[in-house]
Amino acid sequence: MKQTEVKSNLLKDKYPELLKEWDYEKNKNVDVNTITYGSTLKVYWLCLSNHGSYLASICSKTASIKNFGHPTRCRKCFNDTQRKRDLNAVEEKMKNHIPNIDKIIIGENTEIYITELLTSMNCYKTVTNIGNIGADSDVGVTDEYDNTYYIQVKTLTYIKNDTYRLERNVGYRNNMLIVGVNKDRTRFAIDFVENLKENNVYLAFACKKSKYANIMYTDIDKFKQKIQELMVLSCTEFKFTSITIENEYCMLKRFEKFCIDNNISYARNFTNGNTVDGHINGYTFQAKFVSLNANDDAKTYNVTFYKHAGRLNRANLRQPYEEGDFDYMIIEVGGINDDKNKYKSNFCIIPSKILKQQHLFKTDKDKGKIVFTVCPPDYERQHWTKQYWNKIPQELYHTKITKSI
Repeated sequence: MKQTEVKSNLLKDKYPELLKEWDYEKNKNVDVNTITYGSTLKVYWLCLSNHGSYLASICSKTASIKNFGHPTRCRKCFNDTQRKRDLNAVEEKMKNHIPNIDKIIIGENTEIYITELLTSMNCYKTVTNIGNIGADSDVGVTDEYDNTYYIQVKTLTYIKNDTYRLERNVGYRNNMLIVGVNKDRTRFAIDFVENLKENNVYLAFACKKSKYANIMYTDIDKFKQKIQELMVLSCTEFKFTSITIENEYCMLKRFEKFCIDNNISYARNFTNGNTVDGHINGYTFQAKFVSLNANDDAKTYNVTFYKHAGRLNRANLRQPYEEGDFDYMIIEVGGINDDKNKYKSNFCIIPSKILKQQHLFKTDKDKGKIVFTVCPPDYERQHWTKQYWNKIPQELYHTKITKSI
């Protein structure tokens, strides 16, 4: 005999299977005997996989049963079904990850070497090591006529038999001049991107008939002459590799002015080998720029809070920052859809101890988080970040004293 469908609109009658997920302890103020199955009220449910209690609206649970034949699950259960890589393998990879900054340091040293070499030539008014700002050039020179030219600097990687590899990144402009030097500063190469057809150019210095023989040098004086000859044909402006990087660069310029106006020393970090973007009176900081409102309903902004932790199965791994990575987080939000400049030059300065209290850092006790929300300066409701807008902690007016080891 076909069972007659229950006509009641009560949750307990229409979907009795949900009662085993009902968290009676946390839902003391909600009468499960009178609540309807279409209610939008958010209540606590018990995860059947023992992930604890979680919030979800009653109507979302019942709609899921109606549409898909099963109720919605907790967020962790859902993530587990979507996971593409083994969780234990990911955690083990991140746990044992040691950042390899050797390549970064070598590259930065090569940029310094070229900067000093160009300076020693005494043919340029200024020579500037641009540093790690996310631009497509590394060094800029200004001649006596105030014309500025930009070049890309590469470290030649030794392969074997006096053969070196010159990497040419995708996205460089054709008239970008690339200068390559080996770690021993005995092998040199120089040419424009448009002439380097492969992303990896192999320079065989021992082979006189190499197709790249005309761009390779072992005599530093001839190398310098070639630089001077080709420099005037290189790019006359630098470009950022992405709008995100450009936004952060502009933010740091505004924050530098903010520090100067408040009599605080500011120094940008020109290395890419750690999580520090700069120093304010000796205190380290990590800077974040949030371009647009990430949640129109809440009027808050999502701030990423992670660093790279290597790769697994060709995929990048991310893990939350750790306590000790920096002393302060500096945040600027880019405005709203109608006015993207609304909040520029306003800075949220959050001490690391507060970030720790919010369980954002990865510690022995906390897994940490890779994203959190920040409110804008004129936020009307309560938010834990509200009090840190445009307020300089007193300790920043005093230079941090670092203990010598």
